[in-house]
Amino acid sequence: LKPQGSTQEMLEWSLGDLEHAINLESLANEVKNQTRMDSWESFYTCAELPFDSPVALVLHRVLTVYHLAKNVARVEAQPQNPLRIHLLGVEGEMFHARLFFALFSILFEGTEVHIAMIGPEVPQHIQVEHQFKNIRIQLINGLALWEAGKNPIPKPDIAIGLNAGIGAYPTWQVTMEHLLQLKIPAYFTDYMECSSEMAVQSFALGRSVEEHFVLEQVQLNPFRQPLYNQNAPNNAFPSFANGFLIGVRPRDL
Repeated sequence: LKPQGSTQEMLEWSLGDLEHAINLESLANEVKNQTRMDSWESFYTCAELPFDSPVALVLHRVLTVYHLAKNVARVEAQPQNPLRIHLLGVEGEMFHARLFFALFSILFEGTEVHIAMIGPEVPQHIQVEHQFKNIRIQLINGLALWEAGKNPIPKPDIAIGLNAGIGAYPTWQVTMEHLLQLKIPAYFTDYMECSSEMAVQSFALGRSVEEHFVLEQVQLNPFRQPLYNQNAPNNAFPSFANGFLIGVRPRDL
């Protein structure tokens, strides 16, 4: 995770690398024109990418987070505050921080965005916080408990877990209970539709959430990784990284 050279050099390398593949100026113009980007087709068109470009293999994490925050949950920053996005249970997302900086600084132009990447896989010796333009990213080792004294960060406007496996890992239950208690909109992705269905059931387990929460049904993620997951169980079900979306949000938001 330690960058070679200064943070500014790392970010400049990231932007320069993207500029070879993506027309960032065209993308910025489309954002200013409020063009809706809600699929690979619309993103490729806005970025002037040929449809055979492989960038979707790399950008699915970044654009899934953008899609959930902007198009699905439609969260907005509170007055005088940044838009706070917490990524839970992070693994590979840590190594895509450069892409979050490069693209989010354009896609969220005019909005200060704070992203906290939280999870036990974050090395304990790394407490990194970097900022580029309007985007700040913080890496935090541990669980997402927003109680006073438990975490040195405010609660988010939206919490997101990518390829979370909510229905497969009981350890998510404590975090889910906490999300519901604090009325934090939460969205998760999974590889398979059946895994997402299990996650929906786990949200409702032991409580009636319908009265106070809207339980989003399973959706196909338009920004899923387009290649079939080669490590999928041998069950013939469609399986893609960030393939399917689910979520739960308070009714009063």
